[in-house]
Amino acid sequence: MLNRFFAILTLSLALLVAVGASAQEAPSPAEAAAEAAAAEAAAEASAAPGCTAPSAEGCATCCRPLANGMCTQLSWTGGADSEAVPWYNAQKALGKACPPDCRKCAQCLERDRDTLAKMKRPEGCACDPHKKVVDPCHSPMSCACFCSRYERLAAKCVDGGMDDDDSSSEEED
Repeated sequence: MLNRFFAILTLSLALLVAVGASAQEAPSPAEAAAEAAAAEAAAEASAAPGCTAPSAEGCATCCRPLANGMCTQLSWTGGADSEAVPWYNAQKALGKACPPDCRKCAQCLERDRDTLAKMKRPEGCACDPHKKVVDPCHSPMSCACFCSRYERLAAKCVDGGMDDDDSSSEEED
């Protein structure tokens, strides 16, 4: 619903800009077509669901808006010939707001969900969200590291919970 609102808002803004520009100077048909195409691409990008993996159609690159108004762009650098499962292994700080035609990244990426599902709680480990540790992964196999990673991923992937007796393999991050 919110995506449709932004798509309509983007198109409305593009039309207002076009109307304002025509009051001053009418754009050429080629300029008008280019503006309309850009507005349509921006509307499609904002209305599309967030990308969860670079293998999804139109998701080779996706953008994450940051709180400060800047943007981080995620992409896969392995290429089509790679035997690895594609994931967003490259990040680029754009130093500006996200381009309107760049599809947004989903909060919970496919790799985040897979990692969360494979995590194995160390024996006797009980996570206390109020207990803060300066460097929880100084010992990567510790309870503190498990809890830190689990809480970070669970916060992004709210429906990816884990049973206490889960005996899946250890995570890769």
